[in-house]
Amino acid sequence: MSRGRKRYTLEQQYDLVVEQIEEAERTLKDLKKRKRDLVEQRKEQNLSELSEMIEKTGMSIEEVKDLIQSKG
Repeated sequence: MSRGRKRYTLEQQYDLVVEQIEEAERTLKDLKKRKRDLVEQRKEQNLSELSEMIEKTGMSIEEVKDLIQSKG
């Protein structure tokens, strides 16, 4: 048998909304931190891959910089 919905007072509704907002803000803060961490990890990975490519080609950093500047 189905029971009816619980009726909340205005104060209870307000408290529930405040709690939901605080939880959403915590979640957003955590997601933004995770995003920053992932961006940093991706940047480090890209730099590592670039460094490996430079080593494999035997080029110097100056040669790579000159090559990039000549393309732009």
